[in-house]
Amino acid sequence: MDTTSHAHGTFKGARPDDDAMWPPLGRWFKSSRSGGGAECLEVMFLDGGGVNVRDSKNPNGPVLKFTDAEFTAFVGGAKNGEFDC
Repeated sequence: MDTTSHAHGTFKGARPDDDAMWPPLGRWFKSSRSGGGAECLEVMFLDGGGVNVRDSKNPNGPVLKFTDAEFTAFVGGAKNGEFDC
């Protein structure tokens, strides 16, 4: 897996090489692959490291907080089908 460094952490395979594709720190965003559907997660990369994740249908609801390493493992697991039913 490739390692990509960024202002808010180092992610193995979770980030593209082009930093220009990512929103500024502290802003919620959805994947460009979400297709505008209602079943989306939003992600926020934090200044100083860490990643927040929330349900886009409930922006005032709970937020999952990940360290950089935890988020890398989560994205890697999703890519490898570890959460498929």
